[in-house]
Amino acid sequence: MKIIVGSKNPVKINAVKRAFEAFFPEIAIVGIEVASDVSDQPMNIKESYQGAYNRAEKCLKFGCDFGVGIEGGLEDLPFGTTTCGIVVILGKDGIQGVGTSARMVLPEKFVGRLKKGQTELGHIIDEVSGEKNLKQKGGMFGLFSKGIVTREEAYYQAVVFALSRIVNPDYYK
Repeated sequence: MKIIVGSKNPVKINAVKRAFEAFFPEIAIVGIEVASDVSDQPMNIKESYQGAYNRAEKCLKFGCDFGVGIEGGLEDLPFGTTTCGIVVILGKDGIQGVGTSARMVLPEKFVGRLKKGQTELGHIIDEVSGEKNLKQKGGMFGLFSKGIVTREEAYYQAVVFALSRIVNPDYYK
């Protein structure tokens, strides 16, 4: 089974690899760089979903069994602005699975900068942590949970949830 992830980010590729391996004995996985065709910092779940869908759809054009798109983004909720990842898995047979990661409330001092379009969350996390490219490591989830839940772990769960429709088709008939 060939899976293509619409990203070269090792966190996303590893999360997809782990999730697919939990369900399928033999997989081949590769990450490719494809555009999401949404803003660098999606500001709502609709935009995040569209970015993940676009990535997954572009992956299918490379002749795989499943294309996977993952897009992190923000969402305003009654208790604050949150961040989470959206996963879209598209099968060559037309099936679609969608999953989300857990959500984390962002500090208000981050939200103001993000909503003004001054930067994206990954850059802010690098600034506050003093590390470079933390989104390819533990991410905000890892930083704020003191390493208990990393970005990879959160995305792994989201991929498992997206796969649930694919591995349980009878429930969705």
